[in-house]
Amino acid sequence: RRQRIAVAVAIFMALPFPLLALGWVRLVGKDFPLLWIGMIQYAYETADGLLRGGASNSFTLSFGTAANLFGVFLLTRYVRDRRPRDLALLSLTAFLSAFFHPVEACVITTASLVTFAMLAQRERRLSVFLRCGAAVGASAVLGLLPYVIQTSRSEWVRDISRIWNWQPSSVLWVPLVFGLPALLVAYFLLMRFPLRTPGDEVLRTWFFTTIALLYVPPVPFKLHMFDGFSYIAAILLVRLLSGHVQMRLLVQA
Repeated sequence: RRQRIAVAVAIFMALPFPLLALGWVRLVGKDFPLLWIGMIQYAYETADGLLRGGASNSFTLSFGTAANLFGVFLLTRYVRDRRPRDLALLSLTAFLSAFFHPVEACVITTASLVTFAMLAQRERRLSVFLRCGAAVGASAVLGLLPYVIQTSRSEWVRDISRIWNWQPSSVLWVPLVFGLPALLVAYFLLMRFPLRTPGDEVLRTWFFTTIALLYVPPVPFKLHMFDGFSYIAAILLVRLLSGHVQMRLLVQA
């Protein structure tokens, strides 16, 4: 019973902040129309196409979420075990993501390159970055090539790419929309909570890379970069809490 209550509280606290505020305001019999934007943030901007939003959103949303989660999984396995098979599957994921929906590939490729750069610096071997980065980067470029060719040949495609764009409504868009989990992750990382495993470092890199790419102008329709971001934030939050001695004792108590 206590676990069920805890899960219900966790789900509620993971809602966008405007939707949380709307709930409290409505609870006391008031209304604040601007807070209804939280419904759009919950139903559309943070939909993942898997557990939520699958029936009301396009296949590309489900595909993008799966691609990001596969990317995190395969990158973590490669960093941990250094098996060429995992690097090959990560490169394949980057290619398929770029070929079928050229948004999430920006996150997959950039987070992979940053991770490989950190590995190369730690091991003092530039070849690690060059070899692994070339495999993932070349795969993503190959998947993007048809779009690049069509954009260079067609004025109509260029116009669509300029018009059909999305920008966040505020610099605080990420914590407002993804709620308390994303805010706590950023806070705990700033407080230097320990990262115990290579997988934790990959999650941290993926978390900050996604947010950083939000402010890179050439990236198309940036909202889709956040497909699966709520999972990344939630898993990283659990890892940070379980790795901190005082927090672990508090949770056990």
